[in-house]
Amino acid sequence: MIKKFKIILTFIVIILVVIFGTYFSLTKDKFAVAHFIQYNSSIAAELNTNYTIDLAYFIEKNHKDKISTKSIVSINFKNSVTTQVKSYKLVKSDSSKKYDIRNITLDVSFQKPGKEKVRYIEIKFDDNSVEEYLVGIWNFNVSKDKNEEKLVMSDTFPLVSNDFNGYNFSFTNTTANDIKVIDLGIDLNETSLENKPINIKPKGTEKVVIKTSTKNKDKFYIIKPKLSYVYNNKVYAYYPFATYYGFLNMTDADIDKEVEKTSI
Repeated sequence: MIKKFKIILTFIVIILVVIFGTYFSLTKDKFAVAHFIQYNSSIAAELNTNYTIDLAYFIEKNHKDKISTKSIVSINFKNSVTTQVKSYKLVKSDSSKKYDIRNITLDVSFQKPGKEKVRYIEIKFDDNSVEEYLVGIWNFNVSKDKNEEKLVMSDTFPLVSNDFNGYNFSFTNTTANDIKVIDLGIDLNETSLENKPINIKPKGTEKVVIKTSTKNKDKFYIIKPKLSYVYNNKVYAYYPFATYYGFLNMTDADIDKEVEKTSI
């Protein structure tokens, strides 16, 4: 009887080992889905320049994150012709009740002139796998027009703002003559801005909000325009830093909405 019991017990142990071994073999490489903020973005830049772009994403707490591994080979905006990511940095940020918030800082090189619309980033890993992540709608505008700093950002130019209600305009005329801004150079998805001429007096600063004329319910915007302005009857270009909208006072409900947009 004892011998029979030992045989049964041994058999049960073997089954448990097989079950747990199979479970861990199936789950050890299983990663949680990364949900990126769905940005509505307009990024303008001078050809052959670099700029740092931050992408935020959410991962369920206590879950494995494939992006945070050290096995990344490259990151790029999928099928982008105008841009190339030269380097990246992964940063763990804050957390909500359900998610950890993380950031990817991309050093982007603007390598070819033109306009394009991009929706995904593509990450290649050293196991030859490739993952695509929806990041919203990115309108890139890379121009040969040189950056001329007769017009510059003022000390009160906002780099991060609350919910988007228009473009926060705050620029200073560094010259002894009038400057007229004739085009904001902002291209957003289903969102338009008032684009009327703005006069800036010599050595003066103009601070206004260029209001949006749409009811778009997107929360997160990144705007880096190409300003066209007239100085002494000649048109020049200026590319200010980007403004990030929607990141102040981000709530759990905001995170849930972004996760829902990229959940299957």
